[in-house]
Amino acid sequence: SARYGHFDNTEAFVAEVIQHGQGSLEELLAADFTVANATMRSFYGLPSGPASARVSLAGTPRRGLLAQASFLATYAGRDESSPVKRGVTVLRRLLCQDLMIPTGPVGVRAMMPVPVDPNATTRQRFAAHSADPVCRSCHDQIDPIGFALEEFDHVGRYREQENNQPIDASGTLAGTDVDGPFQNAGEMMARLAASPEVTRCFARFVLRFASATSAAPL
Repeated sequence: SARYGHFDNTEAFVAEVIQHGQGSLEELLAADFTVANATMRSFYGLPSGPASARVSLAGTPRRGLLAQASFLATYAGRDESSPVKRGVTVLRRLLCQDLMIPTGPVGVRAMMPVPVDPNATTRQRFAAHSADPVCRSCHDQIDPIGFALEEFDHVGRYREQENNQPIDASGTLAGTDVDGPFQNAGEMMARLAASPEVTRCFARFVLRFASATSAAPL
């Protein structure tokens, strides 16, 4: 059996960054390497090599914490990826944005599942959010982040196609201090890694954890 799975892979990656890397938030978010045993190397589509060793991600769009299978699988549905779950998590946990939870009729609409279409990609199906004026104001921020991570399926495997359609992971960050276009998940993560807002948000969560209170300010 595998010595560790998705979450152990992430713990090993974080330990590598802290103990043998730069130990920086930027490296955690945008590192072009991971730590993987034989099982995880195969899962990630990486060359075989020494067990539990650092392995380069060069030539792949997978970068840092957000492209770890543990994150991608946690913020996904049972059988499909979830651009909204992934996008909301990044905005709340990396940028400390207090996203409004829709209520009333809008909340009811938000709870309705996006119709299944076996001939469309998840991105194509979720595009209805931006086409709806009521939903657009929030989803113009949320969805591009989630769409960038569509290169990875619901368990974190890399993919180039979905339902025989090519994956489009390009987009534009909006409502952040590093707004701008990206072509794939790796480019988006590089933008987020350079964000002062992300650094401040990270410091806030560290302070809250260290003080054991959710009210700790910056």
